[in-house]
Amino acid sequence: MESTAVKICFVTGVFPPHAAGGAQQYVIEVANRLEAEGHRAFVVTTEPYDGVASLRPHKVTYEGIDVWRFFPFNVAHKSTYQQYSLARQAVWRGVDMVNPHAMAMVKRVLDRTVPDVVHVNGLEGISTLASIAVANSDAAYVHTLHDYDLLSPGSTIRVDTPVGTLDRTLANHPTTSGLFTRLQRTLLGTPDVVIGPSQFILDAHRQRGLFEDVPCRRIPHGVARIAEAPSSPPDGPSVLFVGRLAPEKGVETLLAAAGSLPEVEFHLCGTGPLASLVERRADETPNITYHGFVSSDELWSLRRSVSLGVVPSEWAEPFGLVISESYGAGLPVVGSAVGGIPELIKPNEMGALFDPASPDALVSAIQRVLNGDQIAMRMNALDWAREHTLGAHVQSLLDTYTGEVATE
Repeated sequence: MESTAVKICFVTGVFPPHAAGGAQQYVIEVANRLEAEGHRAFVVTTEPYDGVASLRPHKVTYEGIDVWRFFPFNVAHKSTYQQYSLARQAVWRGVDMVNPHAMAMVKRVLDRTVPDVVHVNGLEGISTLASIAVANSDAAYVHTLHDYDLLSPGSTIRVDTPVGTLDRTLANHPTTSGLFTRLQRTLLGTPDVVIGPSQFILDAHRQRGLFEDVPCRRIPHGVARIAEAPSSPPDGPSVLFVGRLAPEKGVETLLAAAGSLPEVEFHLCGTGPLASLVERRADETPNITYHGFVSSDELWSLRRSVSLGVVPSEWAEPFGLVISESYGAGLPVVGSAVGGIPELIKPNEMGALFDPASPDALVSAIQRVLNGDQIAMRMNALDWAREHTLGAHVQSLLDTYTGEVATE
């Protein structure tokens, strides 16, 4: 039976070239796949201030996707507000949550384009109030949770506090985050369906009073590139880290583990505040190589040539996209047992789990994988990716858009 074409509007607070995070790449991949399958997809997002005309939505094209952009009236744009004083950042945050101009501009685009579905992939930067414009439209409202922006101004859940609580910095202190979440709850429009890539992120929001009466569905992100067959394990043991070089990613734990495993080669890719530390340690330590930023093709080659990937995060990763991408290359992964990571890694089958922030536990987990059946783990990783392709993910979205799948 031939499916009916669906017109989907993706809403995201920021979008390339002004931001290039996982949520933005997700929107690009899904939108392009939908278009390739005969559906219509476009994006509503923001841009930095560029004169009075930028306060009104205008359409451009990015990587073949129609994108409606505007500057939501505020003291800065999301891509630059953290460069300013704490006082100005606080003002930006408050205006961003309650921004009637942003809500009106989103409504203007929806009235003009009349989509069948509006799929929100992040409200920070385009205003929580924008969700009311979406909820009040005639379109189905689907909301995907990529992070914790609705739970805390700092957007991170750390593991150095009791499980499920927030990092005790000023932005993430439980008192601050509690007030923040209650305010967000009053400003949010009600979606028809909420999607989470992991059960963890869905539960984290519901436990704090968000989306309690809204149907929720766990849909893991899909893998866009999948190898035809697993590569052979290398002669020498090697580990690959890919991600932002920051404390919450467990970089210091990884470096400590590398010092305890001189016979294992450690490859680190990425940039971030700890880049200088990683570069210095690589200069001092024979078994550490720092690659900096790498292209997608270079990353693919690395994943096909090392023994295993490692995700030593010390914050509650909502999903762990780097894990699913590693599986696409047939690469087993060692990951910290926090957030959505345990939902992706079956110990002894596709890698290993370890207690976060513990170099000794990470060393033990790496050794378990290196001493295990690496060929079987590589095949199991690849099998997982083949069951969770980008195409399968998009089909799950289409089923959700059209209400053909029951939600929980």
